[in-house]
Amino acid sequence: MIEWDVTTVTAGDFTVEFNIEQEYYDEWKKTYNEQNAPAYALKVQLKEEIEKNLDDWIKKTDAGQKALNELYGKNSKSSKKVSSMVSKEYGNTKVADIVFSFNNAKLIAALRARGGAIAAQDFDKMRAEEEKINELFQEFDELTIPTTAFITFESDDSANLALDVCNTSERHKIIGQEMKFFKPSEPTDIIWENRHYTAFDYLLRQLWAAFIVGILLFGSLIVIYAISAYSMKLAAVYPPTNCDSIDMAYGNEIQTYAVADYDYIQANPGKPSSGCLQCFCQDQAKADKDNYLKNSYGQAENEPICEGYVSDATNVYYLTTALSYLLIGINYILRTVCIMMVDWIGYPTETERLSKTTTVTFIVQYFNSAFLLLMVNANMSEQPLTFWLTTGAMPDFNSAWFRSVGDIIVAAMVFNIYYPIIEILGYAGLRFLFRLLDRGCCICRKTIPEKHPKTW
Repeated sequence: MIEWDVTTVTAGDFTVEFNIEQEYYDEWKKTYNEQNAPAYALKVQLKEEIEKNLDDWIKKTDAGQKALNELYGKNSKSSKKVSSMVSKEYGNTKVADIVFSFNNAKLIAALRARGGAIAAQDFDKMRAEEEKINELFQEFDELTIPTTAFITFESDDSANLALDVCNTSERHKIIGQEMKFFKPSEPTDIIWENRHYTAFDYLLRQLWAAFIVGILLFGSLIVIYAISAYSMKLAAVYPPTNCDSIDMAYGNEIQTYAVADYDYIQANPGKPSSGCLQCFCQDQAKADKDNYLKNSYGQAENEPICEGYVSDATNVYYLTTALSYLLIGINYILRTVCIMMVDWIGYPTETERLSKTTTVTFIVQYFNSAFLLLMVNANMSEQPLTFWLTTGAMPDFNSAWFRSVGDIIVAAMVFNIYYPIIEILGYAGLRFLFRLLDRGCCICRKTIPEKHPKTW
């Protein structure tokens, strides 16, 4: 057990974080001794105040005694003698080191931009970024405002007790702030340039990001509704029909009734067909596929009666198919925007950033793919709660729903199976293209000349 503890221990087991609010830092800076740099002077004062106030809280408050007894496996209601023995076993709080994060997000961003310009060999942009960096250094005091103190203790017991601090009094304040510590992430997990954001900043940024995603979802709703409504309107004219029954009922007279059905559809736009026209045209497509779209079959105005039916049926098929692929495209845009928004919000750790990215992307894509598609086609006028969904054509999961909405969802799911492979190949193709352009559109690799080995 001891060997496992030794091999798995990290600095994070001995460390807590203390958020420094700028108003308290500004007040402290008015009184500090200017013989030392502000960060060093603050570090010394924090070390003294934390050791003193944490010891005072542990040994002189009921909450501190309870936390200490629980840490050492004693009953929280132990006698004063036992509590005294535990206090002696603990000793005193000792701070080993304090490291700060600073308000230097702009500087880090400028340095990254400069590094990217150097990698791209864009030296004009590099010089422009260097000018920005020099301008930022003119406001050195602003860049060196500490935002968080990471306090490492000599004992992990002190770190655990610091995390239990509660019910503090005025005498326990640190540089005027409430003594409150948090469990930090490991250094490699921390996004240092995002440590300056406050809880209010995060709230505003999250609201703004939600507003942008909401606008995109509303735009998706309009597109899906427009395509679905038009497709449903066309499909409603030619409802599912049993052509065998139609042939048996009308026999040799089906051509006459198909022409009458065509005239009825033209005179009453949007009204459903009796089924004669579509069954007749399907039969003619098999019997005379080269000419059936041109023949009028005795229609009074000599109009090709099957042309309109085939055109509408084709439009419904292509719209339904296109909508399934369009959903994938919209989801790709939503995913990209969600990732950009989460990065822009600026969460303080990589763990939280990845968690938010996964959660938000899943919810938004699920809402767009499943809920919106169902909502725009729903007609809940016969239900106790309509949720204002009364304009759709689907009151239930009937055959029409499976032929339209169901087909779209299934097609989107099938496309999603091989879309990741297409995306990987697409990005690999872009990388190859950029490398090709970098070589001057030459597929062959450039080699180092034998006579001039130092040229490259």
